[in-house]
Amino acid sequence: MDHAFDRVLVTADDNTIVIATTDGEVLVEHPRPTAEVSYVGNRQPRGPRLSKPRPSPKS
Repeated sequence: MDHAFDRVLVTADDNTIVIATTDGEVLVEHPRPTAEVSYVGNRQPRGPRLSKPRPSPKS
């Protein structure tokens, strides 16, 4: 299932966000965050990625 660079349809209502192919196949469906949520992170630290990872301080 390779969808890279395919066109998709994104629909959103008060409760959900749906991403589907132009043929109608649903790729992903997410609930909307509650009104109290102001930011949803991706668990990655802010800032640029290091090109070379640092060695562990225990090594």
